[in-house]
Amino acid sequence: MTPEAFESNLRNLDRVATLVRRRADRETWRFAYADKPYYLHFYPQGSRLAASGAPKEYAGLKTLQDFKIPAVKVVALMSGFRFGDRKGNAVITHGMEPAQRLCDATLTRAEHKQAVDQIAELLKQMTRHDLGHAALSLSSFLWHDGKVILLDAAGLKSEVLTTQQLMQFAHNVEPFASKSDRMRVWRALLPDQPIPQDRRRLKRYAADLNSDAIAPIACGEWHGWFKQQHDRPLAHSIASRLEVDHADWQREWALLEQKLRADQLDILKRDRSGDILATQITLLGHPIDVIVKRPRHKYWYRHLLGAFRASRAKRLWDKTRWLLVRRIAVEYPLIVMQRRVLGYVVESVAVFERVPGMTLDHADLNVMTDDNRENFFRSCGRILRKIEDTGLTHTDAKSSNWIVYNPDDGNAEPVLIDCYGIRRFNLFLQLFGIRRLLRAMKDHPAYTPTDSLHICLGFAPRSSPEVEA
Repeated sequence: MTPEAFESNLRNLDRVATLVRRRADRETWRFAYADKPYYLHFYPQGSRLAASGAPKEYAGLKTLQDFKIPAVKVVALMSGFRFGDRKGNAVITHGMEPAQRLCDATLTRAEHKQAVDQIAELLKQMTRHDLGHAALSLSSFLWHDGKVILLDAAGLKSEVLTTQQLMQFAHNVEPFASKSDRMRVWRALLPDQPIPQDRRRLKRYAADLNSDAIAPIACGEWHGWFKQQHDRPLAHSIASRLEVDHADWQREWALLEQKLRADQLDILKRDRSGDILATQITLLGHPIDVIVKRPRHKYWYRHLLGAFRASRAKRLWDKTRWLLVRRIAVEYPLIVMQRRVLGYVVESVAVFERVPGMTLDHADLNVMTDDNRENFFRSCGRILRKIEDTGLTHTDAKSSNWIVYNPDDGNAEPVLIDCYGIRRFNLFLQLFGIRRLLRAMKDHPAYTPTDSLHICLGFAPRSSPEVEA
């Protein structure tokens, strides 16, 4: 391959390359040359990382390459690169195919252990060369032919890997890595030191919330926010796999608002507190069943409070996002819209993707196998414990606010809906959530004390629950 021939190929790249991934400040495109795959990482002019992103990525990958640390091979850095009618900076890397980001790869138990050990060895190599990384996550690695390859070098630091960087890595892999996985990596790097308590854990969740892909939107009299994309696909959500833009919601909200005005949505619940409605929308060609929640002020004093705080729909939407960034199984928030008159919110609507399945209070528990039933209720307890461990509590965790979701493998899993009862944690509300669930489960016809035992053991695995008189 001569530089001249490769350069000639790049001039027409916008017509032959395939978009792989798009973020606000970086695009990844795949193209082939001489029957070999390449990837173009394009930082368009005007983006936040337009000036510094490409040089940092190139320098990081070159450093890893020089130290023979497993990473994708860098080809070139191009400043002032013109991609179609756009200008920016770009980095070209060799393609490693077939390969998957580690967060998307489906691994066997043996492959999972192998991946953990290889990540530990890769981090040890970085430490030996006094390199650190401030933004490691599972999406930073590729799984290629049974090997872990470092993909993301933008966060590389010319300093030894710090405890805070390891804590951030542990936080980022929380949904995928078990406690024993994190322990193995820690002991491989620092065998003589115990894992310290992460005192910045709540700040990390707050940072995740601030960096969440949320965009403002206006449509006629309505203003609000919608979720553009999620950092990982959720088993119970189609929308979590999509990258939604303003045009999609401008179209869908206009249709949805028209149906709301004509009262053409399916009514699931209607009372003084508001409406819970159901319908179907289409995002990026995917039909998605949704739940539409339109709260009303039940008491007169709430009209006064509405002048000093966000609307109930907005608070509900935000609290759902609080749980989502904590990697808790919860209904997926799509959009929240508000209509104001003289600055006062007179109407608000929150839209969530509908979770397939029955609510726990109406689910047939006897169709579950004994093992699945035990795991299901222990998962309920673990979810409530994690909510409290991460600085929140759930004051309304009754059985009607859980969905029994059945994935393809047939093992039912709990998913939370209606998160308005989420509150900031305090000692007065401690254990409120699990007590509420246990009390509600007594009304279920298939409830047994063993189910309650499993909820308690999920919440506190080392406890000794006592049977109530």
